[in-house]
Amino acid sequence: KLSAVVRHIWPRATVKRFGSCVTGLALPDGDMDLVICLPKVMQNEIADEPGPLEGRNAIKMSWQQNLAEALQMASWIDGDSVKTIQHAPIPIIKVSTRGPPVYDQPLHLDISFQAENHNGVATNKVINSLCSQLPALTPLALVTKKFLAVRGLGKGYTGGLSSYGLVLMLVCFLRHHAQAHGMVGNHCGQDMVLGQWAQSLGSRRGARLRSNSHGPLGSLVPERVPNLGHLLLQFLKFFGDHKLFEPSVLGLSCSHGFFDRKSYSDAGVTAYDVSDTESLPGSRRIVTSQTRRRHQEQR
Repeated sequence: KLSAVVRHIWPRATVKRFGSCVTGLALPDGDMDLVICLPKVMQNEIADEPGPLEGRNAIKMSWQQNLAEALQMASWIDGDSVKTIQHAPIPIIKVSTRGPPVYDQPLHLDISFQAENHNGVATNKVINSLCSQLPALTPLALVTKKFLAVRGLGKGYTGGLSSYGLVLMLVCFLRHHAQAHGMVGNHCGQDMVLGQWAQSLGSRRGARLRSNSHGPLGSLVPERVPNLGHLLLQFLKFFGDHKLFEPSVLGLSCSHGFFDRKSYSDAGVTAYDVSDTESLPGSRRIVTSQTRRRHQEQR
């Protein structure tokens, strides 16, 4: 139905899905993210002034305004729900469908337009790949998304944390946690699941789970593998304690891990090693240049 409305305005436009509804990280009451891809000939910015063949009072409407006006007239859309957010990094149109008898329950749509800084469709493949590498990522993402949503902190454009930003934080945490516990690279999520599986079979304390092949799993001590509840508490403590993670000092990257913002340059990212600490049980603390100087001063 949305495609029909869009093609009535732009005949060659296409509508694509992206985000949580594609990657399997959507909440039951979550929004559906959609992006409209216009033909290249129509991707020019709206002119500030009328053209030479147009009247002085010619109305210049943005793509969002054009579509929002059309959606308000659609019978399957709740006209009062149409809201255009123009000042977000990616302008979006928020709409909701009508409830019964049109739909069993309203569907909430976030509609945006393809642009140079819009990477929604491209990230589908990235997130799907990360979820397959880190099986713990999906359940942790769903729980933390709900945790933020019930507190009104699940939207980036209203001052909360976006779903994509939350996933990146979880990925960095899981990889850092795996490194601190001697697990194997990108397969740490699989190691966690296998460790829990071995424990559920009643493996005796201290027993090792060994791979039958020479694959990346190698051997693992099940008792060192935390369950999902433990990982959730560690995640909240890690990013909630400014002694462990100070966002004004540290940045995070899926490819480079944690890095010092002051040392960041276009040539690359300076990643730091980890050292043991008693502040975060079962994990290790990130050492930055600032903490190194503080330790030297204390000595």
